[in-house]
Amino acid sequence: MKRRVGLGGLTFILSFMIWMQAGIAADERTEGGMVRWPLPVMSQALDVVVPAHMEAEKVSGVAIAVVKNGHIVYRGNFGLADRALDVPVTSDTLFEAGDLGAVVAAYGAMTMVRDKLLFLDAPLSRDLNEKWLQSEAADKDVTLRRVLSHMSGLGDNKVYPSRKVSGRPGEAFFHSSEGFLYLQYVMAHVAGKPFEQLMRARVFEPLGMARSTFIGALPGEGAQTAGLVARGYVPVRYPLALFFFPFIVSLAVAIVLMLVVLRVVYDEHRPEMRHLLLPVVLAFVVTLVVVTLNVGYAMTLLVTLIALGFAMLLGVLILIFRAIGRLLGLDQSGEGVLTRGRDMQTTRFYVVTIVLACLTLVPLLRFNLPVKHLPFGQVAQPNVSLSFRTSANDMGRFMIELLDGQEIGRAMRSQIFSQQTRIGKNRGWAMGLGIQRNDNRITYWERGATPGYVSLMVLEPARQTGVVVLTNSSEGGLLTQAIMRDMLGIEAVWALP
Repeated sequence: MKRRVGLGGLTFILSFMIWMQAGIAADERTEGGMVRWPLPVMSQALDVVVPAHMEAEKVSGVAIAVVKNGHIVYRGNFGLADRALDVPVTSDTLFEAGDLGAVVAAYGAMTMVRDKLLFLDAPLSRDLNEKWLQSEAADKDVTLRRVLSHMSGLGDNKVYPSRKVSGRPGEAFFHSSEGFLYLQYVMAHVAGKPFEQLMRARVFEPLGMARSTFIGALPGEGAQTAGLVARGYVPVRYPLALFFFPFIVSLAVAIVLMLVVLRVVYDEHRPEMRHLLLPVVLAFVVTLVVVTLNVGYAMTLLVTLIALGFAMLLGVLILIFRAIGRLLGLDQSGEGVLTRGRDMQTTRFYVVTIVLACLTLVPLLRFNLPVKHLPFGQVAQPNVSLSFRTSANDMGRFMIELLDGQEIGRAMRSQIFSQQTRIGKNRGWAMGLGIQRNDNRITYWERGATPGYVSLMVLEPARQTGVVVLTNSSEGGLLTQAIMRDMLGIEAVWALP
């Protein structure tokens, strides 16, 4: 709470100073945000506000692009793309932008609709020789319109898609990365070329997005790209939560089953430490499966190593505190059984020992780890919602095209912004873009998040304005939202409810 108050106070002070210097209303934020300020004033304010947000949220690097009336009017670069190399962020620094790639792919698909290669309401499978979906019935109902508006009924696993529908296509909104993976497959098949080549020909080259790519981390990526691609940073608590949550849940279930088997089958009412071996092994295997299904095997190895290292460190601290307790005469435990041999004082000692060890490691949880792209084949494959890399400059050019439609044509541009799905009272989804309504203002958005990176793009067609914020930190979510609110003067959160 103190952090938010401090940043809010800083924004108020800046607004007052700017009012004194430039004669703009002190409540300009409510009148349309910082994008209405004179460019030198807006730049001066961002030079103070953005670093303050970065320090508060522990974000290493930020790149911002603002477009108005067909031009990139502001480029802001803050912090470091790579701390180890001390490389600063530039407008050409590549960030992993996650689902921003889905918007770019949606635009590419609409160019194919314009050229009569794809059709909005025909089954996506109409020109496929080999079906991608497992369900014959769903195969006929999954259309391009439903995929772009997240009404396909497909799941959201962007690493290992099930290729199955969980609901009837067209009935309900459900954010689906699998739908866009299906679209990626169809687009490449219809065009008769790899997806990266297709997007380069239809999107990147026509719009001047020279640095953007769907080929993610390349095997062997190293010194030749050092500093050109922002290094992502993830707080230790993220991989720990990803590993230990399923581990603890599965371990608890396995222990309960173990106790039931010991009592019912073996009539054993006093389990010993050795009985825990099987539940621990089972929980570990289940956890590996769960993590792999969510982040892929390459990232699973890294997450597992971090979790095991943390567990070992915790164990060492527990042993140290236990040794100190023995020296003080506090540990008087009996032989090693789970349900026998310890008095209340000894039990309290063990609880205190574990608590002290955990508290000692609390400061470590916010320590940022650099994201390492392991040289496994999986990460080199194009993935619409996972492997997209782009720069603030390139996204600025892309936002200009979405707002004016000079390349794709005004008719197709209008189709992109037309609402297809309503999500609650103030939200909806267009053809690849989320819709946010606040009073009489409508904005279109997409948020990207991959391990070590968070990005946010928001467009306001009524004012021919767009803002994109790219960060190289998993802690960048609050920062992107706060900057967007300041820039557009809208009290909103551009995210799914």
